[in-house]
Amino acid sequence: MDDISVGYYCWPEKYTVYSPGTAGTTLPYIDPTSIDALDCITTTICTKEYWENFVKYISMEVSRGEETFENLTARFYKGIFQLLEYRPLEMVKPFIQDLLEQSIRDKSKCRALCELLAGLIRGSKHWCAEKLEFMWVFVVPIIIRGLNEATPETMPYWNAFLKFVCVSEMHFFILFFFYRLFIICSA
Repeated sequence: MDDISVGYYCWPEKYTVYSPGTAGTTLPYIDPTSIDALDCITTTICTKEYWENFVKYISMEVSRGEETFENLTARFYKGIFQLLEYRPLEMVKPFIQDLLEQSIRDKSKCRALCELLAGLIRGSKHWCAEKLEFMWVFVVPIIIRGLNEATPETMPYWNAFLKFVCVSEMHFFILFFFYRLFIICSA
C-alpha cells in the first residue's frame, strides 16, 4: 500500500491493494493487441545506440533561458522503466556513470543525470524485490556522490530530483534510501 493518507486517523472497512511484483510477474495492463508494438519499442530502447543518442541530445545545454529540471523528461524515463521494467537498466548504467563524471563540470549533464535517476526510481515502483535491490545497489552510491559533489549551480537539480522522487506514493523511497545510506555509512 502506497497511500500514506489511509489509516492516518482510522482504517476503512475495505481497502484494495496490489501484490508486490515477483520475478515472473508482468504488468497486467499490456493490451494483447499491442504486443508487436511493445516488442518494437523494447527492441529500440534496449540498445546502446538509442541511449547514446538520446542522452547526448537530452544533456545538451539549453540555448535560451535558464536551464531547469524538466518533469516531463523525468516522466518519460519513468514511463520507460515502468513499462519495460528493469530491461533497459544494463544499457543505461554506463550513461548514468558518464553523466555523473561530467556533472561536476557541466550543469547540463547534472540536470540530465537528475532527470534520468528520478525517472528510473519512480518507474521502478512495481519491480520485483530482487531487481529493486539490484537497482538500489547501483543508484544509492551515485546519489550520494552527486549530492556530495553538488555545487550551488547544480544543487537546484538535486533538489528537484528529490522533490520528484519523494511524492506521496513514493514514501518507501525515503525509507529505503536512508536504509541503504546507513548501511553504506556503517560499513
